[in-house]
Amino acid sequence: MWGLLGIVVLLFFMYDNPIKAQLGRFMGVVSPFIVGIVIAYLLSRPSDIIESFFRRSNHAFIAKKARVLSVLLLYVGLITGIVMIAQFALPVIVTNIIDFSSHIYDFYLQFMDTLYYQDYPTWLESILTTETIDAIMQALSIESIIRSIGNYAPTLVLTIINLSSGIINLFISLIFSIYMLVYKKNVLGFVKRVAHVFMPEKRLSQVSMYIGKSSAIFYRFIFAQFVDACILGTLATLMLTLFGVQYAILFGVFLGFCNMIPYFGSMIGSILTTIITIFTGGPQLALLTGVGLLILQQIDGNFIGPRIMGDSLNINPMLIIVSITIGGAYFGVVGMFVSVPLSAIIKLFVDDFLDYKERNLKN
Repeated sequence: MWGLLGIVVLLFFMYDNPIKAQLGRFMGVVSPFIVGIVIAYLLSRPSDIIESFFRRSNHAFIAKKARVLSVLLLYVGLITGIVMIAQFALPVIVTNIIDFSSHIYDFYLQFMDTLYYQDYPTWLESILTTETIDAIMQALSIESIIRSIGNYAPTLVLTIINLSSGIINLFISLIFSIYMLVYKKNVLGFVKRVAHVFMPEKRLSQVSMYIGKSSAIFYRFIFAQFVDACILGTLATLMLTLFGVQYAILFGVFLGFCNMIPYFGSMIGSILTTIITIFTGGPQLALLTGVGLLILQQIDGNFIGPRIMGDSLNINPMLIIVSITIGGAYFGVVGMFVSVPLSAIIKLFVDDFLDYKERNLKN
């Protein structure tokens, strides 16, 4: 029965149909509220910690309004932090982006000149023949680039429109997340009442246990990845500045964001940084940058990351690579990030199921 149901669901999502179109439209409408729930979930523990301090207050008003005050203080702190980042760090990053954009054509000419007139080693000359260099220059010509930009112009316009609506949806999500945090106990109480009606007590306690374990896995992973990304981004910025790489701060922030995706993220970020450094600083500086980032990756992967993450997920690296590949293929960058804790949760279910079956076989 379950196999047949799985086949029906798979066919439903594989082929276009009116129900699937309506479901997609419905998900688009409720997506701000889903994002709001995710934001509330991420901020739930910090809010609970702040609330516990207010609960211990000797003032009756503060103790009574501890929940509202904790949510208010949390969001004021977050907004203050974002404003401070925008005031001090963002101008530097924006300046780097504007400066890089204004010099793209100069970097392009420098790269093309280097590509055509550079004296290559003997072993490389056999690969970079005149025909190969001409083909590369043709592919990177201004006409080809303009043609490619023209092909993606409709997509770019659509992206800008979606970005405008996304800002409005984000505002709705933030407002909804505030209400979710303020009325957290009411919402959870309603969910428990509904669950009691449809589930026996024993099954409900099992579901609650798995939800608690899954939540702990998500929190540990998100916290560890965020801290690791901040450390790597800071170290990368310092190293690139020491090397004299242009736009070191911009690259450091970029590498920090990329490091949020396990395994592949830092690799992709390092490769792109090295390639851009070829344009901005030449092959020798790019080689130094690539080697430096490779060493930094090894330090992060073997010392910093394990210290922060520990064995909290307890999953094999091969499973992580497979889950990231599948998650990225179907859900993009978000899928690559979420797939790791999801695979840890699935592994938890599978391990418990196998333990249960093995106990039954012994009995």
